[in-house]
Amino acid sequence: MKRYYTLKVENEAARIRAYIDGKLVLQAEDGEIVKGKTGLTARIPARFQDFRVSATDEVKKQIEARIARREAELAGLRAGNPQPRLWKKFATPGYGAGRNVRFGDLDGTGRSTC
Repeated sequence: MKRYYTLKVENEAARIRAYIDGKLVLQAEDGEIVKGKTGLTARIPARFQDFRVSATDEVKKQIEARIARREAELAGLRAGNPQPRLWKKFATPGYGAGRNVRFGDLDGTGRSTC
């Protein structure tokens, strides 16, 4: 017999509550887990459907601000790296090299190879 359960997990700061079919089955507090990602797993054969994550507007704004800070930091790090320079162009008609061929000193001999 197939039976589907409704699982709901609430996370407010350090407080975590889990419900199955509306009945509270787990309560915990963990100050180490204040941000992260969401996922589901099972130790037995299982199907998951209609998986959703929601957040209050305030939490959503906090998440967006963290993402914006991370993206700005990443852009700064990228700007500090040397940029590639075009050295030479050549055609490769009839060969399946795709769109790019890259050359470099792969073996440390001082000569570029592909």
